[in-house]
Amino acid sequence: MNDLGDHFKAQAPNPPDAAGWAEQARGRYQRRRTVSGTITMVLVVALGLPVGWMLTRDLATTPETVVPAAFHSSVPDRAGLCAPYQDLKRADDATLWPKTKALPEGPARVWLCDDRQMPNPARMMPRVPLTDPAAVQKAIGAYNALPADNSQVCTSEFGTTYYVVYEYPDGTRVPVRGALYGCRSVSTGPDSDAHRKVGSGSFLDGLLALWPKDSVPAAGCPTATKEAVDRASLIRVVVCLPAGDQKTDVMALTQDALEAVRTLEPTPIEPHFGTPILRIALVDKDENVALWDFDGQWLRDAQGHLVSSPKALTEELQQAITLLKR
Repeated sequence: MNDLGDHFKAQAPNPPDAAGWAEQARGRYQRRRTVSGTITMVLVVALGLPVGWMLTRDLATTPETVVPAAFHSSVPDRAGLCAPYQDLKRADDATLWPKTKALPEGPARVWLCDDRQMPNPARMMPRVPLTDPAAVQKAIGAYNALPADNSQVCTSEFGTTYYVVYEYPDGTRVPVRGALYGCRSVSTGPDSDAHRKVGSGSFLDGLLALWPKDSVPAAGCPTATKEAVDRASLIRVVVCLPAGDQKTDVMALTQDALEAVRTLEPTPIEPHFGTPILRIALVDKDENVALWDFDGQWLRDAQGHLVSSPKALTEELQQAITLLKR
């Protein structure tokens, strides 16, 4: 038995030298990784797939895409939301005005904002956001379908601008400005480096048609519901030509004019009030309406009290008369 065991031991090969085995194993592993990586790259090239796509296929962002997250439940104050975009001093603020050729799909709210610098035309802006999913998609598609503005020169006239704010679920906002003058452009991005499209009038008309009818103030001069309203709670002031005039357009005064009306005080004297040339509707937060008249210098409320119109307010009212009579 011992002779047989000795025979097998004699036939067994000598054990390999263990020196350097770890380095050899690492070398074989690296060679296998290299071959495997090469095969993967050959497959990518053979299939015509961009390497960048393979590396980032799980990422949903592109320079033109905003990725929605959980939407904030609270609805922001409209005046506070609109104010930054209405501020002409911030028109070139790239952090406030991102530039995009096409809006990403899926915002939960769309807001319309007035022009604080000039009276708006007879398109009264809704005070609530657009939230219906189907209507929101149409609002996005309306902007994306606008043709690019290829004009080189526009008239230098100055007029009204409106703002559309697309608010995404994560709080990201993409504002769009529409100029109702000159080339009638619709643009995103800083004003000095904006991406411009054309068709601001039809774009606004189409947007307004998406809101529920009861959320858009009715066209035409409002009807008085009260003799007086709490001017501290005014949400808008609109003007129209006196009753009987063939022109029935309505214009909203700017935020500066609204603030001025809130603080007006009756005059202690009893001046002569001339022929009314403008009707002024004061609308409070409860949608109560009180009507005043303007004769070019003085304001008169429904109770006959006269108020002197400050210079800046008078200039805006005169400008509104000119625009309403066009």
